Amino acid sequence: MGLASASDYEAQYRLGWNATHIVSEPRRSQLLDTGSRRRGRIMQFKDAWYLHGVDSYTGQHAGMVSVGRQPHGYEIGGWLAPAFRRHRLGSELYGAALTLAHEHLGIATVVAGAENTNTACRRALETAGFVAMQRAPVHVLPNGRMVNSSWYAHTASTPRRCS
Repeated sequence: MGLASASDYEAQYRLGWNATHIVSEPRRSQLLDTGSRRRGRIMQFKDAWYLHGVDSYTGQHAGMVSVGRQPHGYEIGGWLAPAFRRHRLGSELYGAALTLAHEHLGIATVVAGAENTNTACRRALETAGFVAMQRAPVHVLPNGRMVNSSWYAHTASTPRRCS
């Protein structure tokens, strides 16, 4: 369901996944129309943790965010399902990722990037408490598209790890 929520053209323009990760129609709509889950969940896959966000009223999948290990440290990435975009929910999603990283996984610093023209994502990161940082201004998406990027960091002074 998580991949389905970011498999539409609008999301893929920003995320640039390889075709093997994209869920096509009609399966994408079938997955997104399934609204029986009342709680989110955390999943681990390889070197990343994924937080599945759910609308508590409808039970619909609202979005997904990940905290993943990269060569330079830990990086956060996320997306909202089409029905939940443009409602200023991105900052809540990124805030949940910060709680996961800092208070459960014991990670002190995480970074996140956004295409310069993606003002909604940049605003969501800033609202969640990320601060601008210096990093390579050009980022290559998995599909090879090169984008001008802004990068942000968030640091917790006393990260904690759940046992």
